[in-house]
Amino acid sequence: MYAHPGLTIQLNSTFINPASEVIDDRDADIEDRIINTFTPAEEEDPASERPPAPRVSHQAAIDALETLLLYCLQSDTNTG
Repeated sequence: MYAHPGLTIQLNSTFINPASEVIDDRDADIEDRIINTFTPAEEEDPASERPPAPRVSHQAAIDALETLLLYCLQSDTNTG
């Protein structure tokens, strides 16, 4: 009990320590939480990244656009 003139507080009250709240923290759990909180997120392993796409030549890009244009023209006439 803590006594103050005109005020009495029971430190082990059910408000501060409710019976329904059970805290089961183990030292290892607390340590892991602290480490995870203050450790920056790990970046992915560079070896697991996709290799860069091969460079496309100007002529290959133009050929692809011509093929796409031809596809669009043919699909418009076939849906008629």
